Amino acid sequence: MRVVIVGAGTMGQYLADELSREGHNVYLIDKDPSRVAEARESLDVMAVEDEALDGRVIREASLADADMLLAVTNSDEQNIVIAGLAREYGVGLVAARVRDDFYSLPEAERLLTGCLKIDEIINPDDAATTHMLGLITVPGSLEVFHLAGGRALLATFPVHGDCPAAGKKLSQMGQTPFDGRFPLAAAVYRSGTIVVPRGGTELRKGDEASFIMLRGEAAEFGEWFVPGAKPSKRVMILGAESIGVKLAARLEAADISVTLLDPDHKRCLAASAMLEKSTVLRGHITEREVASDTDFSTIDYLVAATSDEEDNIVSAFLAKELGIKRTMVVTQRAEYVHMLRRLRIDSVVNPRILAAGEVLRFIRKGIVLSVAKVGDDRPGGAEILEFMVSPSSPIAGKKLKEAGLHPGTLVGLIIEDGKPLVPHGDTEIKPGQRVLVFSVKEALKAVQKTFAPQ
Repeated sequence: MRVVIVGAGTMGQYLADELSREGHNVYLIDKDPSRVAEARESLDVMAVEDEALDGRVIREASLADADMLLAVTNSDEQNIVIAGLAREYGVGLVAARVRDDFYSLPEAERLLTGCLKIDEIINPDDAATTHMLGLITVPGSLEVFHLAGGRALLATFPVHGDCPAAGKKLSQMGQTPFDGRFPLAAAVYRSGTIVVPRGGTELRKGDEASFIMLRGEAAEFGEWFVPGAKPSKRVMILGAESIGVKLAARLEAADISVTLLDPDHKRCLAASAMLEKSTVLRGHITEREVASDTDFSTIDYLVAATSDEEDNIVSAFLAKELGIKRTMVVTQRAEYVHMLRRLRIDSVVNPRILAAGEVLRFIRKGIVLSVAKVGDDRPGGAEILEFMVSPSSPIAGKKLKEAGLHPGTLVGLIIEDGKPLVPHGDTEIKPGQRVLVFSVKEALKAVQKTFAPQ
């Protein structure tokens, strides 16, 4: 497939790398010479420095011959215009990244998808707030991905020395309070590697383990697996900008107390008008007035979500000193994710990488219902893919033990007629089922071939 990506920032380069690794012919355009130079040096793509709206560049990119265009620059308006122009040139599939909430209004959606015929509108802030809500509501979690329309989760937890599962094999997990409904272990991260676990895999102190479970079981399991972890009742958000306000609204709906802190008076007024129950304060976490009015020891989670990357990091470290139990940092810089996870930051969120999962689902449209990129800040990385089994899929009608799945894959959950089923070797895969599959990167092509309609 020939894919044109406009915008070589974090999201654009991430997508270019993923798609080129999958064998697609990728053409990357950006007007920033440093970004283009970086892409040429690190990616196996054709990178061009120029204005995407320049007619000459569009001709050189052979836009009329492209199978897909992804407009992911930092400008919503430019992305929309480029995507609309791609339609005029006859590009088959077109997606645009937007952040402004205006484009989520029904009237705006009708304009974008109806008049301009843009196939997919991707909002990184929406992807980020969904992910962050999961982290806050699942005690002890390091990452949480919503699956099967929110009915299931993949949640990753640290294995501490006092973890009741530490030193035990997964086959022994029936000897727990979750006997008969112990979540399926999808991955174990150990010493920089990803292990797709089997019954004989032992969980060790220092591991991080990912489990696929039903949403309603996640909080109870997190409290058991990470002793001392408790559900968050009070959250402080730094930054009354798009992500901060959206997250506050989601937390209000979950009956979690929210304090939103921002030094800008206008942003505070706008946030107050949009939120119903949150406390909105003007100030910074370092100011004496804020400290005198706030008992930081009662705050379960601090989310640093301002547009100032360095301030987010410093504030998260300060929060620990003030007695706040857990911290989360929002960063747009992909290189920060791995670094911060190795420090004392509990959770790190990159909205653009999360939104890339939406783009990958769109690219694989017709085969994959949803995609979650997991373990991306660790060597290797992996995905959780949701398939709808077609009658013509090679796996249809076979038992799992007969399917010949790649050893780097694991079928984690099957949903049939709306009911979830944890599969085993004798489980038959049937047409019409929704199947959640964990796969390491090197197995992705084989997995898609196994489930794709023939």
